[in-house]
Amino acid sequence: MSEFVPCRGCGAQLHVTALTCPKCGAPQSSTVAASKPMSPTVASASSVVHPTSYSQTPWFRRRWFVLLCALTVSPIAGLLAATGDLYYSAKDGVVKTLPANFKTAFYFLSVGWTVNLFMPDGSASSVLFVVGAIVLALVVGLRK
Repeated sequence: MSEFVPCRGCGAQLHVTALTCPKCGAPQSSTVAASKPMSPTVASASSVVHPTSYSQTPWFRRRWFVLLCALTVSPIAGLLAATGDLYYSAKDGVVKTLPANFKTAFYFLSVGWTVNLFMPDGSASSVLFVVGAIVLALVVGLRK
């Protein structure tokens, strides 16, 4: 049985191996060879849809959840930062992403939390980690 996909230009049904549309002539990106069966593709960074409103943002990508994770179980915040964008709503209602330097801070916080897990209570590095986590949470939380 043959596999068909819609044309990128006019929407007409084309075979998956077609290089151009016979109806409108639009070029098609053919990533599937004729001899290979169709396989699921992984979404690339360019195909990720940026939410237009904060309510469209997944709850686990919102600033409040990442901050909660950063203050409790920091490796979760680091994992979220590593796997996609983190969003917040600006005062004008526009959905924005946290900058890359905040994502890097979440990575360091995750490593610090893991190291702190094996430190004795009350050590200087333990106290510095807690102070750093609170400062990071305040900076990210109060960012305009």
